[in-house]
Amino acid sequence: MAKTTAPAGPRPFRVRLSDPLTEVTRKERRSLLGVATAALVLVHAGVVPTRISALGIEFTTSNQQALLRVAAFVIGYFLVTFVIYGVNDYLAWHHELQTAIREQELEEREEGLTTRSRSDARPRFGPSLVVA
Repeated sequence: MAKTTAPAGPRPFRVRLSDPLTEVTRKERRSLLGVATAALVLVHAGVVPTRISALGIEFTTSNQQALLRVAAFVIGYFLVTFVIYGVNDYLAWHHELQTAIREQELEEREEGLTTRSRSDARPRFGPSLVVA
């Protein structure tokens, strides 16, 4: 009976099905979505505050434009950080996938060599020419 061993690393299909984003990237994405949604409401619905009574601040028209610029800057910041984290996560996931594929190919190659050396089987590839 052939001895079976557990694979050394993750199989490629498991890596492909795994979650490629880390928790930090997901938090950045969540923050980006929240800030972008709030900014869209500010711009498209015209809900720019004219005063914040709790702080005693009143906004003039130029201050409202500055508030929109600050919102755009915050969105840009979260977008850049999300892209950086996302690219980093993608590269790590891709490296893990390539490593798993290489390990599986090595296992299959080693398994093929040991199987072939133990038996007098025909070659694995190509048709067999049998002369009667």
